[in-house]
Amino acid sequence: MRTKSINVSKRFISYTGIVLGIIIFTAAAAMAGGPVDVTVDISPKLKASTSADEVVFIFAKAVRGPRAPLAAVKVRVSELPVTVRLDDSKSLMPMLRISNFDEVVLSARISKSGGAMKQSGDLEGVSAAVKTDTAGKPVKIVIDHVVK
Repeated sequence: MRTKSINVSKRFISYTGIVLGIIIFTAAAAMAGGPVDVTVDISPKLKASTSADEVVFIFAKAVRGPRAPLAAVKVRVSELPVTVRLDDSKSLMPMLRISNFDEVVLSARISKSGGAMKQSGDLEGVSAAVKTDTAGKPVKIVIDHVVK
């Protein structure tokens, strides 16, 4: 009988821990940010080295947190300058939402290979850390350097 009560107590403690974790995660999410508007353009000196059909990846990464992008959009060089909204609907993974973070770094990269992974020769622009929930106040990124 004693073993049974210990198992019940362990389950109770386990369930209590899960419930507390959900409450804490929900509270943190409620305090975090929202969508981020981004305007992307390319510097005149690099524009000549691009073609209209090259792919541009625009994405947000958490300042403190996972290294994977939280949200991303893909456009073509011919669409620049462009303003896009990075929000939870642009999330690459359901558990990594931009709304769960209050500060992000924004990047825009023209991929010379067409792939999402950064490679030498790609063209890139990166913002400083910005607060999320900049809807209506776009953060400007200029693609201004070549990836080494």
